[in-house]
Amino acid sequence: MATLLHHIQPWMQKTIAESEARVECRMEDMMDRKADIASLRSDVEAILAAPSVEPQVAPFG
Repeated sequence: MATLLHHIQPWMQKTIAESEARVECRMEDMMDRKADIASLRSDVEAILAAPSVEPQVAPFG
């Protein structure tokens, strides 16, 4: 049994490390998306807060 564990342990450690790396990558992607959403939200708020300018009609003649 000890021999079996001796052979499986490196594989398990490698699998755990790869899984942790994938989770870390996903977390970074989620944080990037949150930043993008926050940026879009502030852009939309700025657009909605901008004063509306009505076009002036030039008089004829």
